[in-house]
Amino acid sequence: MKTWDFALGQAFFSLSLAGLGTVVYGSYLSKKEDIISSAIYVSVFDTFAALLAGVVVILAVLFVGITSLMNLYETSVKALQNRFKFFRKKSISIVAILSFAISIFLEGDMLSTWMDFISIYIIPLGAVLAAITIYWICKKGFAREQLQLGREKKIGKWFEPLTKYVFCGIAIAVYILGILYGGAG
Repeated sequence: MKTWDFALGQAFFSLSLAGLGTVVYGSYLSKKEDIISSAIYVSVFDTFAALLAGVVVILAVLFVGITSLMNLYETSVKALQNRFKFFRKKSISIVAILSFAISIFLEGDMLSTWMDFISIYIIPLGAVLAAITIYWICKKGFAREQLQLGREKKIGKWFEPLTKYVFCGIAIAVYILGILYGGAG
């Protein structure tokens, strides 16, 4: 019922039924214009445009989901290639099979709970640990050296204090606040 309510509310808005927009536009029509036919055309084309926009959004979300998964799986694929010297196709096959096997057990509410756990605790913790490792544990100047590769202009003196204190501090704050508020973002 809620979906139909929202859809009808959107129709009222997009067809200007909620205000006097249609009356104003109608005042510009000639007296020979078939108002009912025009209203039908406007309704049909408005609905078609809304459906087309919905399909575009669904295709865009699907594309974003697939490309995000590719990014997430790439680490595992590359790790298998580097550690065990597997060819790319073999690494992708192993990751795909494991992902499928695990996903069989994660359905419905369990999947939602699992994804919440991963996105609230694991991913931000990974970001914090990576920041601390790169900017505090690795040898002095490691991050600067890596970022300077291929860059002609030297990175300023601001880099270390900004990354060590500001970025790491923000990463830790986001992690803690995410736990307190049930998620970051």
